[in-house]
Amino acid sequence: MKEQRKVFYKGEHISVPASLAGRQYCRTVTDGEFLLSNPDTGEVVMSFPLPMTAMYWSGKDIASYSIRGIQIQNPTVHWELKVERYRKEYGLRETQMPEVFTEE
Repeated sequence: MKEQRKVFYKGEHISVPASLAGRQYCRTVTDGEFLLSNPDTGEVVMSFPLPMTAMYWSGKDIASYSIRGIQIQNPTVHWELKVERYRKEYGLRETQMPEVFTEE
């Protein structure tokens, strides 16, 4: 991810905040989570649960702040404001359609 602001998952491009650009990361994908970590310290800098659910995308580009359950280390104020808007929307949808969001 050096010099760019995207990470890749299953052919999709996930845009990330500028604060994460210009560095190398280790990508780890498990059955239940996608993680980016610092290769030197092992510190997780971004994660979200799988399967990935996002509300905003354009073509193959997905806005990271629209991914359900995303966590980012040291987010920018602008990014945090956007992610909070989507968290509220996910909460509203879970209330309106619990049968869709309830795991069995």
